Amino acid sequence: MNDSVLVAPDGAPGLIRAVEEVFPQSLRQCCLAPTLRNLGAKVLKKR
Repeated sequence: MNDSVLVAPDGAPGLIRAVEEVFPQSLRQCCLAPTLRNLGAKVLKKR
């Protein structure tokens, strides 16, 4: 299996550690879905 070019885990420490062990050369990007949900929960509904 070839190394992935980009991995976007959800921030779970175990998943991040596993990706780093299995695909050490891959790039990692924070998954934006949880970030957007967290921001949406803090913005007033009127805005």
